[in-house]
Amino acid sequence: MAYGLPENINNIIRSFYTGSQSTVRVNVSLGEWCEVISGVRQGCVLSPLLFTVAIDWAMKWAVETASRSGLKWTKGDNVTDLDFAV
Repeated sequence: MAYGLPENINNIIRSFYTGSQSTVRVNVSLGEWCEVISGVRQGCVLSPLLFTVAIDWAMKWAVETASRSGLKWTKGDNVTDLDFAV
């Protein structure tokens, strides 16, 4: 359970993506279907939220790692998540 999300909600979201398959369409022809193992669904209303949660986790990890390693700017300021955006 990450970010305090109840396990049943986590399982519901996970079920949307379990067994997902995708194909490429060129004009009227479809390519081979393949299992989607990463990413979010294009056009899904949950996609922006899931992307934001993933980026938030990654940025928290990066900032904590930078802080533990003593990484600082030349003025002595600590590195923040906004610094990674630059």
